[in-house]
This record gives sequence, structure tokens and C-alpha cells, in this order.
Amino acid sequence: MPKKGAPTTTATTELVEQGVPYALHKYEKSATVHFYGREIADSLGIDPARVFETLIALTDGEPISVVVPTSSMLNVAALAAAVGASTGEITSVEQAEKISGFEVTAVSPIGQRKKLTTVVDITALDFPTIYISAGLRGYAVEVSADDLIRITEARTAPVSWT
Repeated sequence: MPKKGAPTTTATTELVEQGVPYALHKYEKSATVHFYGREIADSLGIDPARVFETLIALTDGEPISVVVPTSSMLNVAALAAAVGASTGEITSVEQAEKISGFEVTAVSPIGQRKKLTTVVDITALDFPTIYISAGLRGYAVEVSADDLIRITEARTAPVSWT
């Protein structure tokens, strides 16, 4: 639950509204590091495989939210198959920001501008908790994958590759 003086985002607000336990973690954001998953893991002293990022993709032209480990890459063909689509592609930075309502590198699957179909990579279930963006650069939310899947009404599928 939120600590006194911690920032509030649409993601943390939704977690509170849904009664989901979470921990908000501040991490040091470097101007020169471009792999925020490693940055979060190093800053918090956690396994990098537990840090997940949210990407906005299009499947058959429709926006979709997809949560994958930052240590892997999205397999767009597997994503399309997971939702019964014939095509898939990653959106541009501008599209992702417009669709989600978050800045890129701060996109959260929770509290987006519009509720999207969500797919969470199956590897999220390998951990008791995972770290996702809190919707604000420099902050991550630690939450159980089960709670994330439940509140986003996500489906799970193997949609990443290393």
C-alpha cells in the first residue's frame, strides 16, 4: 500500500481501488542507461528476470497491452497467435504514449487511458511477485502476477523470447 509522501499515479490509484497489495519502489534513473529493467534490478538488488515492461502493440490493427520480461524480447507472432489475430506489430513511441496515457519507459498495464486487452508473458507466474512500471519514471510497483492478471483481465501466453 502507498507510503506517506509517495507519488500517486493512475496505476497506484487503481491498485488501491481494487484492494491489491503492492509495494512502490523508487529506483535511480540514469540519463545514460537505456535498459531500464537492468537499471531497476541493479538499483533494487533483485533478479532482472522479475522486471517486466509494458508494450503497446497492434494485433489486426487493434491496440493491445502486453507485459514481457525486460530481459527478453516480444515475439510479435506469438502475441498475435495468443489473441487469435493474424498480424501483430509494435506501435511507435508516439502511438504508445497516446494509447496508454503514459510516457514510454513509464507505461503501466494498470491505469491506462483506456482498458485494453492485455497479455502477460507466462514467465510472470514463475515468481511470487514481479516489478512493473508504476506509471511514473523512476518508480516501479511490485505486485503478484496473479493480482496483475486478475485486475487487468489478462490472458497469459508465452509471448517473449531471449
